[in-house]
Amino acid sequence: MGLHSVFGMLLCTHLANAVPRKAHEVQASGATDARNGCASPHALRRVAALDIGTARVRLPPMAGALAFRCASCGAFNRMTLLVPGREAVCGRCKAALDTSGQPTPILPGQFDAAVANAPVPLLVDFWAPWCGPCRAMAPALEALGRTMAGRIVVGKLNVDDAPEIAGRLRIQGVPTVALFRGGNEVERLVGARGLEELRRFVESATLSVGLA
Repeated sequence: MGLHSVFGMLLCTHLANAVPRKAHEVQASGATDARNGCASPHALRRVAALDIGTARVRLPPMAGALAFRCASCGAFNRMTLLVPGREAVCGRCKAALDTSGQPTPILPGQFDAAVANAPVPLLVDFWAPWCGPCRAMAPALEALGRTMAGRIVVGKLNVDDAPEIAGRLRIQGVPTVALFRGGNEVERLVGARGLEELRRFVESATLSVGLA
């Protein structure tokens, strides 16, 4: 067996042993990177960080990754790939991670961190349980979340539970939807709207800050 063949076998064995059977989760910019499924040596360049033995290898950050918010702990999980039929897991709390795009509740104590750490545009629905138009708009928001799953995150904040936040943001009526990016509010829309109008609002708001 030639020297090149031996070296090739050793290199393939090293790479195969270095890649975990389940992707590692790492914290990055206030978000969690979570990948479901096995990584191949060819995919290493897409991984932000991998544990190889006891050493941590820093690789280029992911480009165009999807993001999903954990309904259990509120962490954002960034993913490069969704594997059909394989359950995703939150990198922080290890709970099952919903990647359908379904809106998730935002508790008052989670709001500021969610706005600051969202790796993709965060659309927040300011609503109240007694509000009929809020309930009427809920199916459209759910459809929007599913349609744009991973590209935006849709969250719901009950203003009855968060009067301080509602006052600080001058939410004067519900439902109000506001789009946040980079810790700042980009634009808001007041009143119940249908799916197409919500979609146009999100696309227009993201385009205005160069995110479309």
